[in-house]
Amino acid sequence: MWVGFLVAAHVWMLIGLFVRRYPETSSGYNTMSAERRRLVDIRAGGRFVSRLLFGCGALLAFGALLPERWMLGVFWTAVGLLLCGALWCSWRYDFARSVRRVRRGKRRYLPLLLVGDESEELIDGYLERCDLWVCRKGGAAVAVCAVTDEGNGDFEIRNLAVAEPFRRQGYGSRLMTWIGLHYACKGRRLVLGTGETPSVLAFYRSCGFVPYGREEGYFTRAYDHPIVEEGVVLRDRVLLRKNLKQS
Repeated sequence: MWVGFLVAAHVWMLIGLFVRRYPETSSGYNTMSAERRRLVDIRAGGRFVSRLLFGCGALLAFGALLPERWMLGVFWTAVGLLLCGALWCSWRYDFARSVRRVRRGKRRYLPLLLVGDESEELIDGYLERCDLWVCRKGGAAVAVCAVTDEGNGDFEIRNLAVAEPFRRQGYGSRLMTWIGLHYACKGRRLVLGTGETPSVLAFYRSCGFVPYGREEGYFTRAYDHPIVEEGVVLRDRVLLRKNLKQS
């Protein structure tokens, strides 16, 4: 029996090396849609699975040194660790699982919402009627997105904000992908309005949004003080939209 344990240990370790080199071979990943794949941190998941397989392989190798009556216990312990680890990996590295819709107590996220919109008055105008989506990491809210139903199949993104320490880490784009997936079966397009900040416009274009209009003088009317971003004094609001693939 100890020979079988050593063979299984080497096989599991080799699989661990393979998964580390080709993390996209993880179960289910290749069958996901392109948008769904963007929500999965496949490299981090691959590293975890690789280490788990190495650990279980080492446990089997150690079990080969034990008396035969202990070997089955070691084997089923290793199998249990693999199953639990696979479930935890699926939960931990799937971005969609960290996103939740907030139905009560929306105002507790006001500090983060003010990052995306400086006017508390404007936020109050849509906060209670919007779908508020919050992405958490380690129990803390790192990104929020407020979406309202404007009728005729249009859903408007009223606010998208990412906390300062977590910017440029993909949270914004992955949250936008999640929003697109969620509302694809409910509406025909996403719409939004934003200022002419170069990085913001580039971000939304990278998410598939295209300009379709302009609301002149919006920022000078809506705010009682000048809004300056990246050296640009915002005046007009650029209107963007993205068609949703309904399924």
